[in-house]
Amino acid sequence: MQTKIMDEIAIVKSNEIIIKDVQSAIDFIMTIKYETNCNKIVLNKESVIEEFFILSKGLAGEILQKFINYQTKFAIYGDYSKFSPGQERNMAMTKKEFKKKCKEEKSISYKLMLSGGIISTIGVVIVLVTIFAIEGVIQQISGFVIAGIISIIGMGLDLAGEIILIKKYKEYNK
Repeated sequence: MQTKIMDEIAIVKSNEIIIKDVQSAIDFIMTIKYETNCNKIVLNKESVIEEFFILSKGLAGEILQKFINYQTKFAIYGDYSKFSPGQERNMAMTKKEFKKKCKEEKSISYKLMLSGGIISTIGVVIVLVTIFAIEGVIQQISGFVIAGIISIIGMGLDLAGEIILIKKYKEYNK
């Protein structure tokens, strides 16, 4: 593994696969940060396991989340010509793209999440009105209880929408 530092960016080149899984990514991040004191890392494509580039496997998301957690910017350079233009249509959607598609299609998961968010917001508004507009203790307690129940219903709807979305996303990626 060769490392050069250029403008506070660690540029790493290796003939071996360095990033094989989440733990090897964490080890890589910590090693480079310790050795170079850089929080920006560039790595050659050949040093990353091929499975990383198959988005439906989810490995890229897990690994990139670790770079975010460790506040490290990361880029992979190399030859991507084997990914033909239009191949992206054959590759799986990310969860974010899938969620956007569900929103556009107004699927049941999107409707549940939207209504859950609206109902939870209504619960928060009731709490604020209770705090600033109602003077009696018993009335305030009643307002808080009602607001709490409404917020819990909203969160339940939102959670149900997320669960349905995750199930549909897993089915889509099979």
